[in-house]
Amino acid sequence: MLLLLLLSVNSLVPLISGDTFQRVLLTTAAAQEGAVCIDGSAPAYYIHEGYGTGKDKWIFFQEGGGWCPTVSNCASRALTALGSSITYPPNTTTMEPGNGLFSLNQSVSPFYNWNLVYAKYCDGQSFSGNLDDPVKYGNQTLYFRGWRVFNAMMDDLTAKGMGEATDAIIAGCSAGGLATYIHCDHFAERFAGKSTKVRCIADAGYFPDFKSTSGTYNVRNLYNLTVTMANVTVGMNQACYEDKPAAEKYQCFFPEYLLPYLKTPIFALQSGYDSWQSIADWFSGDPSFQSCALDFTTCTAAQMKIVQGYHQAYLEKLSPILNTSSPHGAFVDSCHVHCQSGFWDMGTTPLKVSGYTRASAINAWYEGSKVKLVDVLYPGNPTCSSKK
Repeated sequence: MLLLLLLSVNSLVPLISGDTFQRVLLTTAAAQEGAVCIDGSAPAYYIHEGYGTGKDKWIFFQEGGGWCPTVSNCASRALTALGSSITYPPNTTTMEPGNGLFSLNQSVSPFYNWNLVYAKYCDGQSFSGNLDDPVKYGNQTLYFRGWRVFNAMMDDLTAKGMGEATDAIIAGCSAGGLATYIHCDHFAERFAGKSTKVRCIADAGYFPDFKSTSGTYNVRNLYNLTVTMANVTVGMNQACYEDKPAAEKYQCFFPEYLLPYLKTPIFALQSGYDSWQSIADWFSGDPSFQSCALDFTTCTAAQMKIVQGYHQAYLEKLSPILNTSSPHGAFVDSCHVHCQSGFWDMGTTPLKVSGYTRASAINAWYEGSKVKLVDVLYPGNPTCSSKK
């Protein structure tokens, strides 16, 4: 039986302003459509109502938090806030660290007065799984319904005014950044036939199909397991999925393979030396790189040469975005970090690439400028907050 938290009916929750993000539990969609978290609880998003010039403009941001590619892994995840909504507070004053994309300060974010929606991540498959039958694991019942959760949120927000938006952005970080690539066109289709300006902003979501120094394809194996276990089919970019042969359909979980099919402009906010990738992909399983992967300042000259090789290969993987003829934008810095949209105003000297901050680069691209920024090699940018 689904664990439904019948604390409110989502269609009756009013929008509020001020400095508070209010939780909306999608209890109706959970009960009627089976749109639930891994543990069967109702999914949720937080919202801060737009005002002034931003009252008809919307950002839908998908939280990150990795993936669970096996049933046992998902069973553990179901006991946390990444697999259950039971611990989500009714409201909060900050989303992410609060001084980036979700800042309510005009000097920090160009989207300060938009309708800001933060989708909590509780499905484990980048809002994309769609397995009809629940899975039993010991005394737990697990659900893989991220695609239904995504659509339930879209339906609810459309009814609350997003359907009449003049501007609409889908965004996300890490697993949520990957979800942004996957759902960019799905999101745009919600506004088909309307004059809405639709764009996508993916933060740290470009996970490439690399072979690690230990000889394994870590992300490929992870995605293959995830796609198979959770029935990630309709949740993928359908143009990509339908074009790929059966053995390659999992590739549509990779931005590099789905981008040729993408119709909607997307902005990649990305480190060219992503810290998650250096630890969990490039050098995963290689004990000789254990320290180097965590902290580049400890790398030997020989190891640093390999790091720079991965960086160059990464830029080549980003070519569908960096290509001057594409409508996409990019801010690719050389800081050893992962996820940046939540804290781009930290420190007295904000990170800059070619004179642009992360906020100004995104805003310039959104307003129509061609912005495809690639930083100098590590450790050449003095505005990186850390040299590790």
